[in-house]
Amino acid sequence: MGNYFNEVVDRAIEDLYYCCDNDKAKAAADALLSAAQEGDGDACYFLSRCFSGSCYSWEYHPFEENEAAAYAMLREAVSLGTKIALIATVETTLGPSQRLIEKVGAEQGKKMECTQFLQNPAWDALQAGRPEEHNRILMESIRELDQQGYDAIVMAQVSMRALLPDLKDVKTPLLCSFFSGYSAVAERLNEIAARKG
Repeated sequence: MGNYFNEVVDRAIEDLYYCCDNDKAKAAADALLSAAQEGDGDACYFLSRCFSGSCYSWEYHPFEENEAAAYAMLREAVSLGTKIALIATVETTLGPSQRLIEKVGAEQGKKMECTQFLQNPAWDALQAGRPEEHNRILMESIRELDQQGYDAIVMAQVSMRALLPDLKDVKTPLLCSFFSGYSAVAERLNEIAARKG
Protein backbone atom coordinates (compact mmCIF):
# COMPACT_ATOMS: atom_id res chain seq x y z
CA MET A 1 0.00 0.00 0.00
CA GLY A 2 1.57 3.28 1.07
CA ASN A 3 0.73 5.11 -2.15
CA TYR A 4 -2.46 6.69 -0.82
CA PHE A 5 -2.93 5.93 2.87
CA ASN A 6 -1.32 6.65 6.22
CA GLU A 7 0.20 3.99 8.47
CA VAL A 8 -2.98 3.37 10.50
CA VAL A 9 -5.10 2.83 7.40
CA ASP A 10 -2.44 0.73 5.67
CA ARG A 11 -2.19 -1.57 8.70
CA ALA A 12 -5.99 -1.84 8.91
CA ILE A 13 -6.25 -2.74 5.21
CA GLU A 14 -3.69 -5.50 5.71
CA ASP A 15 -5.52 -6.87 8.76
CA LEU A 16 -9.00 -6.60 7.23
CA TYR A 17 -8.37 -7.83 3.70
CA TYR A 18 -5.20 -9.92 3.77
CA CYS A 19 -5.47 -11.66 7.13
CA CYS A 20 -7.87 -14.29 8.51
CA ASP A 21 -7.53 -13.32 12.17
CA ASN A 22 -10.73 -12.01 13.79
CA ASP A 23 -8.87 -10.39 16.67
CA LYS A 24 -6.75 -8.42 14.20
CA ALA A 25 -9.90 -7.45 12.29
CA LYS A 26 -11.52 -6.13 15.48
CA ALA A 27 -8.35 -4.23 16.38
CA ALA A 28 -8.20 -2.80 12.84
CA ALA A 29 -11.80 -1.58 13.09
CA ASP A 30 -11.07 0.01 16.47
CA ALA A 31 -8.01 1.77 15.02
CA LEU A 32 -10.08 3.00 12.08
CA LEU A 33 -12.78 4.23 14.45
CA SER A 34 -10.24 6.25 16.45
CA ALA A 35 -8.70 7.73 13.30
CA ALA A 36 -12.10 8.47 11.77
CA GLN A 37 -13.24 10.27 14.91
CA GLU A 38 -10.18 12.51 14.47
CA GLY A 39 -11.29 13.38 10.93
CA ASP A 40 -9.32 10.84 8.85
CA GLY A 41 -11.51 10.41 5.76
CA ASP A 42 -9.72 7.29 4.53
CA ALA A 43 -10.25 5.60 7.90
CA CYS A 44 -13.88 6.68 7.76
CA TYR A 45 -14.34 5.10 4.34
CA PHE A 46 -12.73 1.77 5.22
CA LEU A 47 -14.70 1.60 8.46
CA SER A 48 -17.88 2.11 6.43
CA ARG A 49 -16.89 -0.90 4.32
CA CYS A 50 -16.76 -3.03 7.50
CA PHE A 51 -20.51 -2.43 7.75
CA SER A 52 -21.32 -2.97 4.07
CA GLY A 53 -21.64 -6.75 4.20
CA SER A 54 -19.55 -9.69 3.06
CA CYS A 55 -19.05 -8.23 -0.43
CA TYR A 56 -16.65 -5.74 1.16
CA SER A 57 -15.18 -7.65 4.10
CA TRP A 58 -14.58 -11.30 4.91
CA GLU A 59 -17.87 -12.91 5.88
CA TYR A 60 -16.42 -14.39 9.07
CA HIS A 61 -15.39 -10.98 10.39
CA PRO A 62 -17.66 -9.94 13.27
CA PHE A 63 -19.10 -6.76 11.73
CA GLU A 64 -22.80 -6.01 11.54
CA GLU A 65 -24.04 -4.88 8.12
CA ASN A 66 -25.24 -1.26 7.81
CA GLU A 67 -25.95 0.25 4.39
CA ALA A 68 -26.24 3.91 5.48
CA ALA A 69 -22.94 5.08 3.98
CA ALA A 70 -23.50 3.30 0.68
CA TYR A 71 -27.04 4.63 0.52
CA ALA A 72 -25.88 8.22 0.93
CA MET A 73 -23.81 7.95 -2.23
CA LEU A 74 -26.47 6.04 -4.10
CA ARG A 75 -29.30 8.43 -3.17
CA GLU A 76 -27.23 11.24 -4.62
CA ALA A 77 -26.67 9.27 -7.82
CA VAL A 78 -30.38 8.52 -8.16
CA SER A 79 -31.35 12.15 -7.56
CA LEU A 80 -29.25 13.17 -10.57
CA GLY A 81 -31.08 10.90 -13.01
CA THR A 82 -31.62 7.30 -13.99
CA LYS A 83 -28.79 6.62 -16.47
CA ILE A 84 -25.80 5.70 -14.31
CA ALA A 85 -22.31 4.55 -15.31
CA LEU A 86 -20.77 2.42 -12.57
CA ILE A 87 -16.99 2.05 -12.84
CA ALA A 88 -14.86 -0.30 -10.76
CA THR A 89 -11.51 -2.06 -10.91
CA VAL A 90 -12.64 -5.22 -9.08
CA GLU A 91 -15.59 -7.22 -10.41
CA THR A 92 -17.02 -8.19 -7.02
CA THR A 93 -18.02 -4.58 -6.27
CA LEU A 94 -20.08 -4.10 -9.45
CA GLY A 95 -23.04 -6.42 -8.80
CA PRO A 96 -23.74 -5.33 -5.22
CA SER A 97 -23.31 -1.65 -6.14
CA GLN A 98 -25.73 -1.96 -9.06
CA ARG A 99 -28.31 -3.76 -6.93
CA LEU A 100 -28.14 -0.98 -4.34
CA ILE A 101 -28.52 1.71 -7.01
CA GLU A 102 -31.56 -0.11 -8.41
CA LYS A 103 -33.03 -0.56 -4.92
CA VAL A 104 -32.62 3.11 -4.06
CA GLY A 105 -34.11 4.06 -7.45
CA ALA A 106 -37.12 1.81 -6.83
CA GLU A 107 -37.63 3.45 -3.44
CA GLN A 108 -37.88 6.78 -5.28
CA GLY A 109 -40.16 5.33 -7.98
CA LYS A 110 -37.43 5.32 -10.65
CA LYS A 111 -36.28 2.50 -12.93
CA MET A 112 -32.52 2.81 -13.05
CA GLU A 113 -30.46 2.13 -16.15
CA CYS A 114 -27.09 1.16 -14.70
CA THR A 115 -24.20 0.22 -16.99
CA GLN A 116 -21.15 -1.49 -15.51
CA PHE A 117 -17.59 -0.71 -16.59
CA LEU A 118 -14.88 -2.99 -15.22
CA GLN A 119 -11.27 -1.85 -15.47
CA ASN A 120 -9.25 -4.87 -14.26
CA PRO A 121 -6.06 -3.53 -15.88
CA ALA A 122 -6.20 -0.53 -13.53
CA TRP A 123 -6.42 -2.82 -10.48
CA ASP A 124 -3.58 -4.96 -11.80
CA ALA A 125 -1.43 -1.84 -12.24
CA LEU A 126 -2.20 -0.65 -8.69
CA GLN A 127 -1.38 -4.05 -7.21
CA ALA A 128 1.89 -4.09 -9.17
CA GLY A 129 2.92 -0.77 -7.63
CA ARG A 130 2.15 1.37 -10.69
CA PRO A 131 -0.39 3.92 -9.40
CA GLU A 132 0.28 6.31 -12.30
CA GLU A 133 -0.85 3.65 -14.77
CA HIS A 134 -3.89 2.86 -12.58
CA ASN A 135 -4.84 6.53 -12.62
CA ARG A 136 -4.24 6.96 -16.35
CA ILE A 137 -6.44 3.96 -17.26
CA LEU A 138 -9.29 5.15 -15.06
CA MET A 139 -9.11 8.80 -16.12
CA GLU A 140 -9.20 7.80 -19.79
CA SER A 141 -12.24 5.60 -19.11
CA ILE A 142 -14.05 8.26 -17.11
CA ARG A 143 -13.44 10.87 -19.81
CA GLU A 144 -14.87 8.47 -22.40
CA LEU A 145 -17.94 7.90 -20.19
CA ASP A 146 -18.31 11.67 -19.86
CA GLN A 147 -19.01 11.84 -23.61
CA GLN A 148 -21.72 9.15 -23.53
CA GLY A 149 -24.65 11.00 -21.95
CA TYR A 150 -24.82 9.44 -18.49
CA ASP A 151 -26.61 11.32 -15.71
CA ALA A 152 -23.87 10.38 -13.22
CA ILE A 153 -20.69 8.33 -13.01
CA VAL A 154 -20.33 6.36 -9.77
CA MET A 155 -16.78 5.41 -8.80
CA ALA A 156 -17.09 2.27 -6.71
CA GLN A 157 -13.71 2.15 -4.98
CA VAL A 158 -11.74 4.40 -2.67
CA SER A 159 -8.60 4.19 -4.82
CA MET A 160 -10.45 6.31 -7.40
CA ARG A 161 -10.87 9.30 -5.11
CA ALA A 162 -7.28 10.33 -5.84
CA LEU A 163 -8.40 11.06 -9.41
CA LEU A 164 -10.96 13.74 -8.57
CA PRO A 165 -8.59 16.75 -8.65
CA ASP A 166 -7.48 15.73 -12.16
CA LEU A 167 -11.02 15.25 -13.49
CA LYS A 168 -12.35 18.79 -13.10
CA ASP A 169 -12.89 18.92 -16.86
CA VAL A 170 -15.49 16.11 -16.67
CA LYS A 171 -19.00 17.55 -17.03
CA THR A 172 -20.95 14.48 -15.85
CA PRO A 173 -21.37 14.46 -12.05
CA LEU A 174 -18.74 12.17 -10.51
CA LEU A 175 -19.71 10.44 -7.29
CA CYS A 176 -17.23 8.81 -4.95
CA SER A 177 -18.33 7.24 -1.67
CA PHE A 178 -15.31 8.79 0.06
CA PHE A 179 -16.99 12.21 -0.21
CA SER A 180 -20.67 11.50 -0.82
CA GLY A 181 -21.03 8.98 2.01
CA TYR A 182 -19.00 10.86 4.60
CA SER A 183 -21.87 12.33 6.62
CA ALA A 184 -23.69 8.98 6.79
CA VAL A 185 -20.51 7.28 7.98
CA ALA A 186 -19.99 10.03 10.55
CA GLU A 187 -23.48 9.35 11.93
CA ARG A 188 -22.63 5.66 12.17
CA LEU A 189 -19.36 6.48 13.96
CA ASN A 190 -21.29 8.47 16.54
CA GLU A 191 -23.64 5.51 17.12
CA ILE A 192 -20.67 3.16 17.63
CA ALA A 193 -18.92 5.60 19.96
CA ALA A 194 -22.09 5.98 22.02
CA ARG A 195 -22.36 2.20 22.44
CA LYS A 196 -18.68 1.93 23.42
CA GLY A 197 -18.99 4.78 25.92
